[in-house]
Amino acid sequence: MNRVAKGILLLTVIVLLIFSLGSASLAQEAREGIVQFGGDVVISAEEIIYGDVVSFKGDVTVQGQVHGDVVSFLGNVTLSENALVTGDVVVFKGEVLKQDTTVIGGKIVAGENLDEFKILERDSGAGDTSIPNLPVVKRDYRDHGTTTFFSSVLQLLGLLGLAALGASIFPRHLNTMSLELTKDILRTFLIGLAAWIIYPFTMLVLVITIIGIPVALIMGLLIPVIFLLGALVTAVALGSARLRPMLSNTFSWAKEPNLLIEGMLGIFVLWLVSKAPIIGWLVVPLIAIFGLGIILTTKFGTNKPWFARKEKQEKQPVETKFLQSTDDGIVDKGHDGEISYNVEEAKSGEEENSENK
Repeated sequence: MNRVAKGILLLTVIVLLIFSLGSASLAQEAREGIVQFGGDVVISAEEIIYGDVVSFKGDVTVQGQVHGDVVSFLGNVTLSENALVTGDVVVFKGEVLKQDTTVIGGKIVAGENLDEFKILERDSGAGDTSIPNLPVVKRDYRDHGTTTFFSSVLQLLGLLGLAALGASIFPRHLNTMSLELTKDILRTFLIGLAAWIIYPFTMLVLVITIIGIPVALIMGLLIPVIFLLGALVTAVALGSARLRPMLSNTFSWAKEPNLLIEGMLGIFVLWLVSKAPIIGWLVVPLIAIFGLGIILTTKFGTNKPWFARKEKQEKQPVETKFLQSTDDGIVDKGHDGEISYNVEEAKSGEEENSENK
C-alpha cells in the first residue's frame, strides 16, 4: 500500500472515530444500562440512562433520568429533586433518600434479608424520606433508539478501520503481539493487571517529584493508545485462533491466514459482545489489561528488552615488538624467530622508487 492510500485510510479512521465518540453526546448524554461491582454510580443531571442501573456494594445517586429500575445491593440510593426513575427503586440493606419533587414511576422496595422485601408505604411526611403519590411514568425508547443505533454503527466502522490501518501499517508487530497473547494469555493478563494497579501510583509519584511531571503526562496520553492497541491485538488473536479456523470450512476467503480478515472478524465479535447485557461491560477492562500486558511483554511487538545491557568487549592482547639495533640493521625480538631489517637496503629501495617517479 502506497503512502497516499495509507494517508487516506488514516484520515478515514480518524473521522469515523471522532463521529462515533461525538454522537454519544447528542441531545444529552444518552447511555445504556449500568451494572457496577464494588463502586458508586452517579447519574448526572445531563445524563439519560435507557435501561436498569444496578450497583453491588455501592451507592447510587440519580440526578438525571433513568428509564428503568434502580437497584442497590449493600448500598444507598439518593434521588435528587430533578431525578426521574420510570421503574422501581429496589434497595437491599440500604436506605432510599429522595426529594419531594423526585418522580418515581414504579414502587420503592426495600429489605434487610432476601425473604423480607416489602413495598414501602407512600405517605405525606416532609423531608427527604417522604414518598409522594405521583403518577406512573411510561417508558419510551423510541427517541433513544435512533441515536444509539447511529452511534453503535459509527463505532463499529471506526474500529474496523482501525483494524485495517494496523494490518497495513505494522503487520509484523501486530502479528507478533497477537501470537504472544495467544501463546500465553494468562501470563499476559496477570502482567497487565499488575501493571494497571501500579500505573496510577507511578503517575502520582512522578507528579509529586515535580521533575517527573512530563513523564506523567506522557503516561496519561498513552492510556487511549493502550486501549486501542489492546482492542486491535485482542481482535487479531481472537480472529486467528478461533474465528477464521471456524469459518475456513465454509468460506474460501477464510482458508488462508490473513491479518486483515482476522482483525476485522475479531473486532466485529468484540463489538457484539460489548453490546450484550450483563457481560458487555467486561470487554473494555479486558482489552485494557491485555493491551498493557502485551506492550510490556513484547515492547510494542519488537520482542526487544526494555533495558538492553551493554556487553563488555574483551580486549585483544597487543603484541609487543622489541626492536634491537645492530650493525647489520634492526632485529625484531618480538617474534618467535628473529626478523632482520637492513637499514641500507631500505634506504636504497626508497631512492630507487623516488627516481622511478
